[in-house]
Amino acid sequence: MKRLIIVISVVLLAFVGIVVFSNNNSNQSTADSAKAVELLEKEAVTLSEEIKTANGQLIDVREPSEYETSHADSAINIPLGDILKADYSKIDSSRPIYLICRSGNRAGQAKIALEQAGFANVKNIGGLVDWEKQGDKVCSTSAPSCS
Repeated sequence: MKRLIIVISVVLLAFVGIVVFSNNNSNQSTADSAKAVELLEKEAVTLSEEIKTANGQLIDVREPSEYETSHADSAINIPLGDILKADYSKIDSSRPIYLICRSGNRAGQAKIALEQAGFANVKNIGGLVDWEKQGDKVCSTSAPSCS
């Protein structure tokens, strides 16, 4: 019986040691992750800056009525339906393509269609809400630029 109690005690102590060691490493890992995120946030650029730096084109794939209500600054409107019908006349294939819509769903569909058509460097940047969260301008006119 004594032997059983000793074995159980040793196992429990080993278990407690593992848990304590694991928590200490977890806390360190969390601290390291927080520092990495902080550094990334300091170096983060807005989507509009990224597009400008890459000489990209921002394409809003929503319907014209949605675009006229509000759209990302400098976005041109090419509805998803036009892209699915293979109307690429307004797209410059030599420049990176950034797609935006309301939530990211239609931009995702457009990305797939454009890549299947042979376009390279196509990126779905999500929805207009994501654009605004980054602090990028939103226009409420039919003109592509807010200025």
